[in-house]
Amino acid sequence: MVVIISNHAMQRWQERVGPAKHKDVLRLVSNNLKNQLKLGLKAHDKESFALEVKPTSVTAVLSIDPRGYWVVKTFHLNSWAITKSDKIREGADETAWI
Repeated sequence: MVVIISNHAMQRWQERVGPAKHKDVLRLVSNNLKNQLKLGLKAHDKESFALEVKPTSVTAVLSIDPRGYWVVKTFHLNSWAITKSDKIREGADETAWI
């Protein structure tokens, strides 16, 4: 099983959890993914999966790329609170937040 952490995801990790080495975050996500796949992993939407990364307070959002690799797209706080700036970056209508 191959897990890739995108640059964007690594930036979000550092913002939401703190500084960490890429290989340490990769090991943590890989171990949690292996364990969760044994139990079943729920789809977040039709193209992504949510993985709680224990013992941290974040959830990884993963997808499977065409090569069959697991790719971590971003990390969210476990509250799943999406900020206004997250939605605006995704191209959502800013007036929806008013």
